[in-house]
Amino acid sequence: MQNRIKRVALTLFITLPLVFVLLFFGYFPLHYDVVLHTDNVKGEGICQTYVCPITGVAAFYKVAFYFGSELEKATIKGYHYDVSSITLVVSDVSEFDITGIDSYIKGLHLRSFSPTDILPDGEVAEGNTAIMSSRDGALHVDVKDPDKGTTVNFSLPFIPGWFLAVYFALILLISILLAVVFTYIFDRFEGCRLFVMHAACIAITLLSGCFFCGSLSYVTYKNFLLNWLFLFAISLLMNALTFPILGTVVTMLFTTFWYIANYFVITLRNKPIMPADLKAIGTAKEVMGGYTFVPDWKIILGAAVVIFYSVLLIIIYRKGKTEEGQINKKKALLKRLITLAIGIVLIIVGINTKTFKGLSSFAWDLVLLKSFHEEGMVTTFLKSAVNSGVKRPEGYSSELINDYLSEYKSSTAIDEKAVQPTNIIMVMNEAFSDLRVVGMDESIDVMPFIDSLKENTIKGELSVGVFGGGTCNTEFEGLTGNTLAFLGAGAYPYTENVTDSMFSLASYFKNMGYSTDAFHVNEPQNWNRNMVYPNLGFDSFHSIKDFESYGEITSLHDLPADITDYRYMEAIDNENSAHPRFLFDVTMQNHSGYERWLDVEKAETVAENGNDLYVDTQVYLSLIKASDDAVKQLVETYKDSEEPTMIIFFGDHQPGLPGAAMDEIYTNVQSQLDLYRSKFFIWTNYDTEEQSDVQVSANYLPLLILERGNFPLPPYVQMLKELHDEFPIISSQGVMDKEGNIYTGVAEVMDNPLIKKYQHIQYANMFDKIEPAWFEINHK
Repeated sequence: MQNRIKRVALTLFITLPLVFVLLFFGYFPLHYDVVLHTDNVKGEGICQTYVCPITGVAAFYKVAFYFGSELEKATIKGYHYDVSSITLVVSDVSEFDITGIDSYIKGLHLRSFSPTDILPDGEVAEGNTAIMSSRDGALHVDVKDPDKGTTVNFSLPFIPGWFLAVYFALILLISILLAVVFTYIFDRFEGCRLFVMHAACIAITLLSGCFFCGSLSYVTYKNFLLNWLFLFAISLLMNALTFPILGTVVTMLFTTFWYIANYFVITLRNKPIMPADLKAIGTAKEVMGGYTFVPDWKIILGAAVVIFYSVLLIIIYRKGKTEEGQINKKKALLKRLITLAIGIVLIIVGINTKTFKGLSSFAWDLVLLKSFHEEGMVTTFLKSAVNSGVKRPEGYSSELINDYLSEYKSSTAIDEKAVQPTNIIMVMNEAFSDLRVVGMDESIDVMPFIDSLKENTIKGELSVGVFGGGTCNTEFEGLTGNTLAFLGAGAYPYTENVTDSMFSLASYFKNMGYSTDAFHVNEPQNWNRNMVYPNLGFDSFHSIKDFESYGEITSLHDLPADITDYRYMEAIDNENSAHPRFLFDVTMQNHSGYERWLDVEKAETVAENGNDLYVDTQVYLSLIKASDDAVKQLVETYKDSEEPTMIIFFGDHQPGLPGAAMDEIYTNVQSQLDLYRSKFFIWTNYDTEEQSDVQVSANYLPLLILERGNFPLPPYVQMLKELHDEFPIISSQGVMDKEGNIYTGVAEVMDNPLIKKYQHIQYANMFDKIEPAWFEINHK
């Protein structure tokens, strides 16, 4: 009897993680609902809340609902178990009462809270945006400025301790019952015990990694199983090819190490490790060498559990081997072949599941972090690795690239009488776009200065390849003249491809004797800029610490304001004024997250003509007005300068607004390209030709800048000019020819010789060897 109890206890360690996965991720996840009881709501507005902890990915877990005079009860579904403080962002409402709050899981009522649980009766609490008072059985909230709204936080035990105790006791009870059943099975089929233990070990490894990386409340059931399937398959393949349990132990330890590495990388740069990071691992070691990495208790606990299960696996293996006795070679070989076959089948099945095919692992930093938490570390990395390659174009050869080179001059001639700017300032402004092109009321003019620019200015609409995020792709196209159209959906060159020297405007001007400085008032590792910029030819990169050391940072919308960028950039410009210079700045002010006004002043034109718009739209438009004011100040700073100066200004993409906000603005979308248009202008403080209503894609910016600046064009840019004359827009979102015909993608025009030439030359530039002569100029 005692021996049987030991065998059941041993089996319990096998069933426990499997039952936990089935309940926690599958049949009974710890996601709770909140019912908010309201009364006396004055106004017709909206309320937004986050169903996950307020972290970097919270914006993707935002819920919005009607909040107005007719509201008596609102049900907010799907709060994660680790949300102990809910945040309500209320707008366009002057006052309201909260009369009670209830929490539920799967329809089971957990707790009821009265207003006095939030604020004792008779007390008053005043904040920056509202005054809360508890009286007459209600929590009354007076909003100071209804247009700007208010944020209310409640820290309450929505999931009571008794429920958690019952929940985990149920998991334990089911695990014990299954352990009894499984012990009976294992006693008759000893080989099954080891096989199921392999599966449990992989599950516990994933659970431990999710635990200390903070993914437990995000990862979905299907995605967890898919991660488990791939790791289990890999461990089986290794077991079949090496020692029977070696593959599983190695998989467990390596996966745990990989999770720990991701934990620290996410802490440092807010994104997980991707395949491209392995290409730049040497640089990464240098960058991270100055940091001290101290594991917290969650990592120590998770690693200890993995080690414990590794030891348990070895014990079960040795025990089974002792009981089974000596196995003949044919039987041992057969077992290896079966194990190998199972591993191969599992990988094939995993790759072909709808879940794996539907994953979206290539993305800008925060979406990538969301994928890591929600889709899992293993599948996020695998999907990125599968999609990271670019196929060699049909008919491509190095000889063909050299033949193309012979078609162009070593460099074009310049007008000796024309001016050549010695001070070039290029600004990529975060989310700057003109929503009038997609249907917004023309009377809402939040860029009066840019609209007024005519003299010595070329301006218009810039076609980009990203929407709502993916800043680095527009940056990549605008600096290098390459297009995302040939790289496939989901490509992000800054994280995948710019791992060595590459032609850009920075390298061009550096070879012309200009100093080259890049500016970004945020962390240097964002989009790998600290690694990418040197490869593009920048001498210096000024990031957030440099801005902070210079002086106080002016904030707007809880982010560094554009005027901070320009003020610091002007200071560096003055320091280097003894020689020609090229400065490139990436702003932060207008970054997404527009649901709150914070310190943003509502633009007058928005108050007069757009006061009924969704609050996110109003905030965004007011930020754009602030950007217009700031760039006006920048232009006026250099307007009377005796030094020939050129300022290039462009937006990276349209804003990431909620669906309801887009519905009321995007009423005149004629084609896919309309969703991917931003604003641009090139201004000089000396006489240049005026142009307006120009439509061009971001990859042609090097051509426009060099031509307008009277600079000689190297063969690569000559090729861009030849292409631009026929196809002024080439982007990953569509193509437009000189006649105005729009094509849904570059595939529709691949039979055009110029398009093929561009594809081949870009492939050589990014993925193969290319003659330096493509980017050199004849200084004579």
